[in-house]
Amino acid sequence: AAELDAAAGAAAGAWPSTARSDELVGLLSAKDLILIDPEDGVPIGTMLEYCGRAVVTVWFDTPVAQLFRDFKRGQSHIAMVQRVNDADESRDPFYEIVGIVTLEDVLEELIGAEIVDESDVVADSGNKALQQRTPQRIEFFEMLQRRDGLALGRALGPAAKTADEVRALVSYLSTNVSLFRPAAFSGAALRRLVQRCPIYTVSAQQVAHGHYIYVRGVPASCCCLLLHGRVQVCAGNEGLVSDIGPWTLLAANALTEERHVPDFTARVAAAARIFTIPRAELLAV
Repeated sequence: AAELDAAAGAAAGAWPSTARSDELVGLLSAKDLILIDPEDGVPIGTMLEYCGRAVVTVWFDTPVAQLFRDFKRGQSHIAMVQRVNDADESRDPFYEIVGIVTLEDVLEELIGAEIVDESDVVADSGNKALQQRTPQRIEFFEMLQRRDGLALGRALGPAAKTADEVRALVSYLSTNVSLFRPAAFSGAALRRLVQRCPIYTVSAQQVAHGHYIYVRGVPASCCCLLLHGRVQVCAGNEGLVSDIGPWTLLAANALTEERHVPDFTARVAAAARIFTIPRAELLAV
């Protein structure tokens, strides 16, 4: 019960369960514990029977690209890292858990930037400046002033993408965007498209001055995939504001509609890297 109490109060998204200090027998997700009252004294073994997930282990020297392929298979997005401990010559070598690695860790390594999600209290992962997450209203007149001058920032260009980054983008698009599923779009064509399309950076200074990706009612000819940073979206007649984090696709319909008009406004809220797919590039592939 004490372990379940600790797990329920933990900030982590998953909690490994152990039978002994050197043995992992299962994995519980924090969301499995939401409806459990720690004072009820429910044994953690009971929770494992109904909600437990298998423990996936990888060797500490597994290449990142191989681990990314393993995560893509969908068995788990978290793995325990193990190695053989043979430092003590007086005892037999044994397997030792030395850490935990997640899909987010792998994506950060592949794109070469830290992922800041909606639970992080960080405005700019480059300087770790803290910022209170309070909803902000996008001012109407500021939006009108900028509607004719939308820009994404400084183009890094196709050459700036690493081979691992290209693989990550191809994998994400072919898995999560119906237009690019293998049945509809060949892998070779998708790789060519990813290599042709630019990645833009938006600096903290540009963010401070107000930097928009889309404005409601203004036609858009490209879709955007946020790789790093944070974007604030204002949608609906009520002007509801929400934050989105890395690996979120915006305005996918701009690729299939000859004249796409977004029904939302998107403003960059923290220094960002944004991958864009112009409709003209899609048609040219």
